Amino acid sequence: MRLLLIGCICLFIHTSAFSQVSIVVNGIIFSIPGKTGGELMGKTGNPATIEGFYAIDTTQRTLTSTVVKRFEDFETNDNVDVDQYTIHFEDIDLNEVFEIPIYDDGTFKTPHYYADFMANDLNESIEHFACIHGTGSEQLTLAESPLWIRFYFLEEEEATAFIQSIRTTLNLK
Repeated sequence: MRLLLIGCICLFIHTSAFSQVSIVVNGIIFSIPGKTGGELMGKTGNPATIEGFYAIDTTQRTLTSTVVKRFEDFETNDNVDVDQYTIHFEDIDLNEVFEIPIYDDGTFKTPHYYADFMANDLNESIEHFACIHGTGSEQLTLAESPLWIRFYFLEEEEATAFIQSIRTTLNLK
């Protein structure tokens, strides 16, 4: 079954507001916190597209990045991977918070910008949940934690505003 993108966007009010998107993967509805940074076309067609979502939750003091990868894999009913990464503000390496996003025109067919945040303690301080197509899982399950969390954006202005918002929140003016 191809991925159905549901255009429902709900606002959740915390100290800072962020939206939530719902997507359907293999008949299961996933709620993804945040806003989309845009959908990027894959370079080789596998994944065919990648879409990044970002959320800043000042109440829980977390950053969440959700990456939805759509594959051109017609052998299975589920051709979507969902990866969700969360880091607490206190676990971010403040020495590695950049002021501008990184431009990338070589990884995917779509030129884009990204922002990475390194973890202070490289021992599992970034929570990573995944639902990988072809595994039979229909839920986000705990996965290996990476060393950094990445956010994808199509627009430089949106990426810059995101970074500045984080810098302000972390008192890194």
